[in-house]
Parts: sequence; structure tokens; C-alpha cells
Amino acid sequence: MERTENKHIDEQIEEVVVAPATEEESSKNQLLRITADFANYRRRVEKERIEWVQIGQNAVIKAILPMIDDLERAFDAAKNAAMHNDSTGLQSILDGLALVEKNIRKVFDDLGVHEVVSTGMFNPELHEALMQTVVEGLEPGTIVQVLSKGYSYKGVVVRHAKVSVAA
Repeated sequence: MERTENKHIDEQIEEVVVAPATEEESSKNQLLRITADFANYRRRVEKERIEWVQIGQNAVIKAILPMIDDLERAFDAAKNAAMHNDSTGLQSILDGLALVEKNIRKVFDDLGVHEVVSTGMFNPELHEALMQTVVEGLEPGTIVQVLSKGYSYKGVVVRHAKVSVAA
């Protein structure tokens, strides 16, 4: 009887000793699963972000391709006019280039790209002063000439306007 009783006590001790180890293993396994799930989530989010960027880039490329086609036609017309000394062809080339510019501006407008206003006073958040010019009657810092237009995308300056300012 004593042997049976000792065996029973040994089993109870084993259960008490084993139970915390099982809980610890269970917690470790749960932590490993959560860590793996989070790593998978991060990979999925990064993959989706890359896909969204590619979709946006494809949309911009598709919007620009017709303008490249227009420019190629203008170059072909210019070569043809030059080969035949056709001065009237020059006007049609200029008209074609004006149409290309109009199309580019429309695509930019549709995308939220706008020209930076470059009149009045110099603003370092919008403009980059490349030179100063002495001009009588103008207050120093007044924009005298735009050397290169600036553009913003949804309110954020993409390229500062390069300007000349009054000294």
C-alpha cells in the first residue's frame, strides 16, 4: 500500500513540475507564432506597397507615352521640312509642338502637378535665386526673370523655380 501511495505522490509531483514547463513551452510557441505572423504581415504590406508604387508609375508612364508619340511626329515633320526647304512646314511644326505642350500641361493638371507662381517677391520655399540683377525702381528681392519654371505636386514643391532677383 505504501508503494502505491508513493507512486501516486510521485505522479502528483511530476504533474506539478511538468505543468509549468508545458505552460512555458505553450507561451514560447504562441510567441513564435505571433512573431511569424507579424513577419508575414510586414512582408505582405511591403509587397503591397511596392505594387501600389508600380501601379502609380505605370499610370504616369501611360499618360506620358502619347506626348512622346507627338514629339516623334514633330521631329519627323521637322526633318521632312528641312529636307525639302519647306518654310510653311515650320509653322505646322510649331503648331504641333504647341499642342504637345498643351497636352503635357493637361496631364500635369490631371495628376495634381502645378506650376509654381514666380511673380512678385522671392520666396525661398518656392524659388531658387541663381543671380541678382540691378533694376531701377524695383525693390530688392523682386523676381525679375524666371530662368526655369518650378513645379509642385499636391502642394509640395517638386522643383523650385530658378529665378533672377532684383538686387
